Amino acid sequence: MSAAVEFRELLDYSDHERRKWGEWVDTDRHRMDIAFQAGGSFATVGSLFDHIFLVEVRHSYRLQGKELPTESGLEPHDIDALFAYAELGREGVRQFLTTVGIDDLNQARDDKVASGVYRMSPRKLLFHMVLHEVRHWAQIAVAVRMAGFSPPGDHDLFYSKALI
Repeated sequence: MSAAVEFRELLDYSDHERRKWGEWVDTDRHRMDIAFQAGGSFATVGSLFDHIFLVEVRHSYRLQGKELPTESGLEPHDIDALFAYAELGREGVRQFLTTVGIDDLNQARDDKVASGVYRMSPRKLLFHMVLHEVRHWAQIAVAVRMAGFSPPGDHDLFYSKALI
């Protein structure tokens, strides 16, 4: 017996998580300034939002063979711009999924990233994108709890309506 989860179902779950976090920070935009990683690459929750969305844009461009942006160019506290940018990446992923053939999804290729060159298939990169985001949402949830806030709603896939 084999069980399968459709990639679109994972995107639906991720979309739902994005909406929850977007609404949560929109109710108090100062939440974007919650400390995340003092002295690190992501000093605030807002800067980690930027990272999450930039990575997806970069990888969606990588899948489409486009030139990769090095930064979003957005202010980490500009919620509206950040979530519009996130939609750019997500739309790129959804567009790629409508055009790629099943054989091409498993075709390994070399992808250059900051830490080196890695051989992977578009399928692996797609799953990495969703898992990368989910991992960071969990880190943000810990940071906001440590700052005395309650994160928005239940986050585990267990509670998601994206899958039955």
